[in-house]
Amino acid sequence: MKTDHMSSVTAVFKDLGQAQKAIQQLIDQAIPAGYISLVAPEHQKLSLQQEQYFGIPVQTEKTWQNLFVTGKFADRLENVSSTSFHEALIALGYSKEEAGFYSHMLQDAVLMLVVVTDTSIQISRVQDIARQNEGIIYHREKDPEEENLPRPSQML
Repeated sequence: MKTDHMSSVTAVFKDLGQAQKAIQQLIDQAIPAGYISLVAPEHQKLSLQQEQYFGIPVQTEKTWQNLFVTGKFADRLENVSSTSFHEALIALGYSKEEAGFYSHMLQDAVLMLVVVTDTSIQISRVQDIARQNEGIIYHREKDPEEENLPRPSQML
């Protein structure tokens, strides 16, 4: 997903403790806390507030449909006039597959992080930290034809 010459990494977490560890590691690795947005089912809002958003300075918070959203992602979501989270993600630049994945995963997860990154090194660092803490990131397997690689049947 692109945003003003920047990219973002999105990950979903099924455990709030794991998400908190990932957020702390991101901040420890010099990812600006203001670049981290939280998206959670609305019933998680009180828990996040009690935890003081895990140290993330929240200047913008919004309830959008049945979701609680903070930060830069909340600002971006405010300009979208979609009727579903899936459609909103597509409007924000996610592929249809990615949007379907994240909207479905968020139904069972406790938290989704959207982290704005401005270098490929930050992208890799954020992805690694999310995965080390059981964060789930969309990954589409490429068809061999997309990479101009021979199909397994052609390798015989």
